[in-house]
Amino acid sequence: MPRVLNCFHTFCQPCIEKQQDNPEKVICPECNHETYLGSLGASGLMQDYAVSNILETSAIDANGLHCTGCKSKDTTAVAKCYDCANFLCANCVMAHQFMHCFEGHRVLTFTEVQGGKDELQSEKPVACPRHRHEVIKFFCKTCSAPICKECTLFEHGRGHECHFILDVSDKQVDILRRLSDDAKAKASDLRQVAKGIEHINNSSNLSIYLSIYLSIYLSI
Repeated sequence: MPRVLNCFHTFCQPCIEKQQDNPEKVICPECNHETYLGSLGASGLMQDYAVSNILETSAIDANGLHCTGCKSKDTTAVAKCYDCANFLCANCVMAHQFMHCFEGHRVLTFTEVQGGKDELQSEKPVACPRHRHEVIKFFCKTCSAPICKECTLFEHGRGHECHFILDVSDKQVDILRRLSDDAKAKASDLRQVAKGIEHINNSSNLSIYLSIYLSIYLSI
């Protein structure tokens, strides 16, 4: 499972765990930046969905996936459910077709997936990193975190303001865009200050530029 460190470098989870000298943090082997880990360790880091999609597509093409919907770990998967985010063997496909609890689930064979990869990737559900068999469908405004149904019952239960992601996604995207625009503007200001410092010839001007730099830096 590819995971993203705080420096935005991606490594598979076993490699991250091998890199750990401290259970509370990991040092990136590329840039030496420290990423502090929560109670879940490396498994709690954000998944790199772009890399996961590439690996998943390659595995489907090579028929190298096993069923994740039943207890048998050696059964070859032949389809995928896009609602419970499981790869399914032939028996699990049949269960999805006849059991009421799976009614409405979108199950596609790998042949169908290969015939419409681009369209399906945009609809791919995201599994909860804490509850692996649950799909993220909610957003906790209290914690600013996407969560699953199990999370709403336990970690984000009483006292937390939770909504369906579809109900708040547009607003959250707008907030992220504003934050991104603000960050770009401040980055531009910092670059201008840096250029000014390069051309300073006396200490009085230096103190002025440093005060401007600090005011911008502290506002980030």
